[in-house]
Amino acid sequence: MASASYRYCGSLDRSQIRLLTLKPGRRQDDIRIDIKVSNLSDKPRYEALSYEWGTAEQLHLVKVSNKHINITPSLYVVLKQLRHSSQPRTLWVDAICINQDDLYEKSQQVPQMAEIYRRATSVLIWLGLQRSRSEDAFRMLSILARLWISREVKNWLEGEIRPLSWVKGSQDEASVLVPEDKSLWDTMYELMDRPYFRRTWIVQEVAVAENPRVLCGSLEISWAHFAWAAAYLSRSLYHLHESLSEHGLARINTIADLRSAYRTGQAIEISRVCFVSQTLQATDPRDKVYGFLGLLRYSFNYPAFNVLLGVDYHLPVRIVYLRAAQYSILNTRDLRICHSQAFPLERSDSSSSWAPDWSLSLDTTQAIALRLHNKIEGLSEGTINFNAEMMLVDGYQIDSISCVSAPLTSEDPLPDIQMIMTFLSKDEDPAQLPTGDILTSRDLEEVVQRLKQKTYRGSENKYEALWRTLIANTALFTTAQPSFERHFRAVIDSLRLRARGIFWECTRVCDETRMDSRSRFRLLCDVEAQRLCQRIKEQDAGPYYRELVNTIQGRVFFLTRKGHIGLGSPGILAGDSVCILKGGWTPFILRQCKGVFRMVGDSYVHGIRRERSWRRYGSKRQIMKIR
Repeated sequence: MASASYRYCGSLDRSQIRLLTLKPGRRQDDIRIDIKVSNLSDKPRYEALSYEWGTAEQLHLVKVSNKHINITPSLYVVLKQLRHSSQPRTLWVDAICINQDDLYEKSQQVPQMAEIYRRATSVLIWLGLQRSRSEDAFRMLSILARLWISREVKNWLEGEIRPLSWVKGSQDEASVLVPEDKSLWDTMYELMDRPYFRRTWIVQEVAVAENPRVLCGSLEISWAHFAWAAAYLSRSLYHLHESLSEHGLARINTIADLRSAYRTGQAIEISRVCFVSQTLQATDPRDKVYGFLGLLRYSFNYPAFNVLLGVDYHLPVRIVYLRAAQYSILNTRDLRICHSQAFPLERSDSSSSWAPDWSLSLDTTQAIALRLHNKIEGLSEGTINFNAEMMLVDGYQIDSISCVSAPLTSEDPLPDIQMIMTFLSKDEDPAQLPTGDILTSRDLEEVVQRLKQKTYRGSENKYEALWRTLIANTALFTTAQPSFERHFRAVIDSLRLRARGIFWECTRVCDETRMDSRSRFRLLCDVEAQRLCQRIKEQDAGPYYRELVNTIQGRVFFLTRKGHIGLGSPGILAGDSVCILKGGWTPFILRQCKGVFRMVGDSYVHGIRRERSWRRYGSKRQIMKIR
């Protein structure tokens, strides 16, 4: 006779949690659990599980006394693995310990999730079952963690200040990193790019944990060693001959950074975590905000926290996002949360264009470098208020858009560079940039020379303005120095090689062994191509190329009516206004509609950062109504 479904007895209040006791059993035995209510104030001992929920297809039954509860296949596998053979194990598992069908209970329990994971004796980070080379991969993780520690100590003693992603490791390190055993390195990369790391909630769960441990089947390693190994890999790309999952490594590094900030008492702004949430997945889009609230304990400067960020799963997603954006703006008294965001223009006129939609996924960081070192000078603190969903902010209209490109691609940006260079070297000004012409190597060199002869805003030539704009004038996390131009020149020479039918990967040194057979043959027969290849090796396109792909991701190139060039968000149209807003870090692009403005996105406008650059337009300060 089939058992009845388990029914939760009432809703929990904020001081209570449920704990499950996983009863002992052999591998083939059914899973049996008990569920009891405890008070956190009683300091119960338990382990908290951090795992990927997975799909709800083909649910498994778990026995609770004489009843049963349905769980996902992924959780069923975890409980099988964690079960002891002779003694019970006390766990906190969100899918079971919170009644997921009770929105009131979820709204009560979610605010204390961080405390639940912080008080656990350990947090079990479940990556899934091990695979054929997982044991070897875990051994390699320990080796890489030790290398990271030794490198960190060495760099600290030597006063190394360069970002470690640009530090070339020693030959001893190279001997470890060269992936001669391809299957082992494939397993390493797969391990660090598992679906677990795409889940929104795991960031907070790991960040607040006192004793996080990474589990893969029966294998185990501390989170610290796992994160150190990931950091070492992501900062050792000079030696790696195979492309790895940089997105997976970036997610792990982000979790490690937030964990460090939380545990050292640094303020973590909601704008930072909401941006992170766009690279992650959540079953309920409200969790793109709610899943990080426990990390904001040192950022409660504005008294309306409980009003604007109180957890309520009955609220529409749009209102949750709107209130989070309002809280950030009122708390920080600036518009940082509106930077590096895509504002979907297909929203209805009644919705608020200035409130980001964090349910939109960003595969990689959307040009956050636009604001890192390009903050507008001369902006005294302005007034930012709200009238219902209308934002009222002091600002200046300084220019308007005259010409816009199609969205730039970070997969292979060289054709986009060629198109922009060709256009700027001419005197045309259409409403949209052309798709580009087929140019010879000599044509490209002539384009470069024409750009060097054309003046940009009276202070520099268009060639310099262009190479600085394409990387938002940022290199190695600071303002690009004049010497960085040589790396751009190597990128141009790479374009010239392409025009001669020779292709190679810009992220690495121009290496004939990495060309296809046709390119190698052409290089062998082309003296001019050999000269270009040698110059590329000497000038190194890699540093500029890496800055380029990180900056143009999700951006368009534009020209303004007053002759500026810049980068902005997709959706910009000719006629849109370039505006300086009080509390903004870089210019915003706004669109006037029915007496109010709609926010299109932020931008980098070359030469506009300094106060004397934008004040000379004589634009009057006004209160801008942004809907």
